[in-house]
Order: sequence, then structure tokens, then C-alpha cells
Amino acid sequence: MEVDGVTVYAICKECGGRIILNEDNEYVCSNCGLVYGFSDAEPSFHDITSRHFSHDPQCYSIGLGSNIFIEGNNAEQWKGSLHNIIRMKKLVKYNIAIRMYKGRASCYRIFKALDIVCRKLNIPEYVKMRAFQLYLKALGLRGGGINYYKIAASALILAVKEHSLFIPPNKIIKTFRSMGHRVNKGDVLKVLLYFKHRLKYHYNMGVRANVNGYIKIILENIFANIEVRKQIKSKLEKLGYGISVNEYKALLYRHAVKIYNSLDKLKIQGKNPYILAAVAIYAANLALLKNKRSRILSQATLARIIGRSESAVREHYDLFFKEVVKHYNIEDCSRTKRER
Repeated sequence: MEVDGVTVYAICKECGGRIILNEDNEYVCSNCGLVYGFSDAEPSFHDITSRHFSHDPQCYSIGLGSNIFIEGNNAEQWKGSLHNIIRMKKLVKYNIAIRMYKGRASCYRIFKALDIVCRKLNIPEYVKMRAFQLYLKALGLRGGGINYYKIAASALILAVKEHSLFIPPNKIIKTFRSMGHRVNKGDVLKVLLYFKHRLKYHYNMGVRANVNGYIKIILENIFANIEVRKQIKSKLEKLGYGISVNEYKALLYRHAVKIYNSLDKLKIQGKNPYILAAVAIYAANLALLKNKRSRILSQATLARIIGRSESAVREHYDLFFKEVVKHYNIEDCSRTKRER
């Protein structure tokens, strides 16, 4: 059967994911990466690209669609001087698409894969090109279970962080896996360490700056959910608050940032900034309703929206936020309709 344009052959017995046929003609689970076997059939996943190459006569595709046809070094086949032929050949040589395709088919496939992933995640073109540059620098890491696609996924994660785009690494990894590529967190971590120690690659990726950005993203996801928005509105009215849903959202953001910035930086070092941001929102929710029995945002609702387990939210709250919320002084933000 076909799902989202991809032929699904079976369901994975380990995780229940879809088994598809990837570019290497392997039957592989798009969720956990388990390989079930090999096939001579045409892959079920087709890359979409606007680039086209032909070989007879030799045709070099240049950017916006213009083509330069040069067969051999015969000056009679070109309306111009031999100097123009040589100059045009040099231009073709430096074209990135030709460099990737001519003798470097793997680079061409990686470029297409990056193009598809970036379109799915709405990542800008300049970030994609930066990811491809980083990929070329790390090609020496191949072997030992590290393939081209694992390097490409790691390079894209770094490029996204460089340009301060708040796209979780897990989302990038899952997108590669949905295309049939066996990319996992452990291998990505190996590649990232290679960038740091072997290539002396350093980038400014402060945890606090990341968390503040993630808080915005998570709040947008929470309040974009129509059901959750209705629940929040109903609870605000039930508790007698005279504020709108958008006002409550602004309050959550302001106090979530304050609560997070009050944490000990040494304690949270190395922790997942995405989960820290989500738990900061939950902590702000508790701080705003400290004297109320009801809770507007529950751990279960938050965990479902961010795609993490409820136990992870609970554990991070107990370890880092519980004491802060207990001693967090805040003027009661509730203003009844009568007071307004």
C-alpha cells in the first residue's frame, strides 16, 4: 500500500513502524532502522529534484536552465574562438551540480537528500548549503558504521544550530529515518564529537539562548492546539481569572524565562534544552496558580505536545524546578472580572 507517496511493504515487528525500500535497495523500518533484507526492485522512495543530466551529447546543466553543449575540443562545433570554449569548460567545471555528479555520485545523492529534508522542515536554502559544506569537511569519518547519511544529518544539525533555528535534532533524525536512511542518535553524537575534536569546529550554542527560543516554540505549539486552547480558556473562566488566553500565554512566557534564568547553570549543564524549556513552562504554570488547587497545564498534556514521556517532564521538574517554584515570589496574576 502507499502512504504519503511511499510504498509501505509491511509493519515492523519490533516497533510497529513502516517498512519501506530505501535507495540502497534495503527493506528497512522507517522508525527504528531495522533492516529486514535486500531487494532488486526499484526503491519505493523517489527523490524529487529539478536537476537533469543527459550524456549523449554531453550536456552540462547550468543553474537556471541554460545548457552548454561541448563535444570534445573541436572549435568548429562552437560558434566562437577556442578561448571561449576553454573558458566555458572552466565555468562548467566550477558548477556545483556538475562537480557533485561527475565522478561523485554519493555527493549528489546526499545533496538531494538534504534538499528534501530541508523542504520538509522548512529550512532555508543558505542553511542547506552550509550543511553541505560541513558534510564535505567530515567525509574522512566514513567507516565503522558511519555512512554518508549519518554525516549529512549531523552536518544539518550543526548548520541549524549555527543559524539559531529552533528545530530539535530529533526531528531532523526522524525525517532522515522516514526516508529509509539508518540514522540514529548514537552515530550522530560520534560525528559531532569528530567535528569538535578532529576538525576543531566550535560554535556558540549557549544553553540559555536555546532554551529561551524553545520556550517560544513550545508555547506556540501548545496554543496552536485548538482542544488545548479551549481547555485553557475554560479553566481560566472556572478559576475566575479575568484574562484572555493570549494574555495567559504572555504571562507563561515571561515567568518561564525568569524561572529558568534563576536555575543553577552548573546543575543543568548537559541536559536536554528542549525538555528544560517545556518544564520551565510547566513550572511557570504552577507558580502562577500557586494558591489554586486546579492546574491549567498538566504534565500529561505538556508531554503529549512536545513528544516526550510524562516521566521525563516529572523527573526534570523534581530535580531542577521544584525548589525554585516553592520559593518563587510572584504577585497573583489573577484579576477577576469585577476587579478589571
